[in-house]
Amino acid sequence: MAEILNDSIARKRSFNYTTDETNLLVKLVNDNNAILSGAFSNTITAKRKREIWEEICSKVNAIGVARRTVDEIKKKWKNIKGEAKKKFVKQNNLISKTGGGPPPSELDHATRT
Repeated sequence: MAEILNDSIARKRSFNYTTDETNLLVKLVNDNNAILSGAFSNTITAKRKREIWEEICSKVNAIGVARRTVDEIKKKWKNIKGEAKKKFVKQNNLISKTGGGPPPSELDHATRT
């Protein structure tokens, strides 16, 4: 019975994001960051944010290899931000470990990636 449930729940894996898709996503979100991350007001509404995400989605889909939904695009953006924060925190932790001595070897690798 567990096998039947697992088969019916199995999701189809989508294609990986290409470098062009990722770069375009970052550029478009950064261009609209004031609205997308801003607090709601008379000019910034949920409808306006949804429209911008739909525009971003259509532009990413125009150059991509797979049709992506707005939710998939938002999740990718969330993952990009999370990875950037992890790298930033790791770099700051490595810098604070030096205590005035030479930088640890991990710092060289963290700043290159």
